[in-house]
Amino acid sequence: MLHNFCEFATDYPSLLRTFKDPIQISASSRIVQFPFTLPVIEEKTEEELARITERKKEQGRKLQEMAAKVRLEKVRIEVFLNPWLFSLCLHNS
Repeated sequence: MLHNFCEFATDYPSLLRTFKDPIQISASSRIVQFPFTLPVIEEKTEEELARITERKKEQGRKLQEMAAKVRLEKVRIEVFLNPWLFSLCLHNS
């Protein structure tokens, strides 16, 4: 491709002068077009969209459950490490 489409100017100023003429510019222009294919976009069916939505809801529920467990564990640790809260829990039991 380099050998077929590239040129080197031995007298660059004179080459620039020839490009003042629009006909000369269009004569020296080269258009190279590479092959192009549009990417195939797969559209999802209603079933697939419903399945994805349900999976996201389930993941959200799981995250909420995990966050609740973490909060409960933090409260348990805080009660156990704080002697005053621990004594209140013992007296109320």
